[in-house]
Amino acid sequence: MPRIDSEVQIDASPEEVWNVLMDFKAYADWNPFIIFNGGLAEPGERLDLRLKQPSGKSFSIIPFVTEFVENEKFEWLGSMCVTGIFDGRHTFELEEHDGGTLLKQYETFRGLLAFPMGWIGTYKKMMNGFESMNEALKKRVEETFATSGT
Repeated sequence: MPRIDSEVQIDASPEEVWNVLMDFKAYADWNPFIIFNGGLAEPGERLDLRLKQPSGKSFSIIPFVTEFVENEKFEWLGSMCVTGIFDGRHTFELEEHDGGTLLKQYETFRGLLAFPMGWIGTYKKMMNGFESMNEALKKRVEETFATSGT
């Protein structure tokens, strides 16, 4: 199964990173990749996501939340039209690391189009989105919590 991975070290606690990551209403203020995130972060619930590629093109997905472990892991599963055509399991993991937090963001793909999507450059575009989001999250968290003094 194809998978893309991205990670970033953030100089803040997992709780501080988690609070920014779970504040869906503020995504439009800082997140260049997921420009809208609505819905409930509870297993079985659906999210309403609007993703923006670095090229400026955007698209919507409505995945199901599959895992939620406060301050540690948040995951959803999305499908293109029908399950089994092109599915992506997107995961955020937070780990205490070197006095801060290591954020891992990755997605595993499956379905009939999983390999062809790589051939047309889909995964490279998504990786660019992951990396831009990670850097923006790092900046948002570090500026927010450095300013507040916590």
